[in-house]
Amino acid sequence: ARSARWSASATATAARAGAWDFQGQPLDAELLLARAEAFLASADIARRDSGASTIDRATGLLSLAGLTDRLRQISAQAVRLRIPLACVVLTPEKRQGGGMADEATLIQLAAALRRLSRESDVVGRLSADEFIVVAPATDRADAELLAGRLVEGLGPDLAGKGIDLKTSVVALDERETRSAIDEDELLRRVHHPRYEVTVA
Repeated sequence: ARSARWSASATATAARAGAWDFQGQPLDAELLLARAEAFLASADIARRDSGASTIDRATGLLSLAGLTDRLRQISAQAVRLRIPLACVVLTPEKRQGGGMADEATLIQLAAALRRLSRESDVVGRLSADEFIVVAPATDRADAELLAGRLVEGLGPDLAGKGIDLKTSVVALDERETRSAIDEDELLRRVHHPRYEVTVA
């Protein structure tokens, strides 16, 4: 009886320490292998689900979670190297009555954005109806040129569908990236109208 109470206590202690399973003696090798395979399969599913959350399923672009991860890396690089950093935000809206474009149009827009953006740019879906192109080592003047090129490439097709493309630029120069700006501050500037410059 004393041994049984000790075993239960040890089992509880091990579980609190993070153990998932216990094997007694004699060891059942077949059972151990089956449980290991089940644990590995669960780990693979968890990794796939974790990775999928960084990608917008509809468009294949980075989701907000994925963008936040990349912005953390890009903003840290900008601070470390003291280089400018810019974002171009694009919002397609229906010309008649406003409102969001349909999902099929948004998916086509995402594909076109991927095609038109530069190799160094990071493209993502900021929200249901907002897309963003993050442009490392790009100042405001070059970011506005990039925005104009995107509008030129995307605008005519969207206009034919009765959709206007609103575009704005958020840019940080070398002076601003000397401070410890992070991904949260950059996203705040993206969403804060005071920092936006509309590109015609």
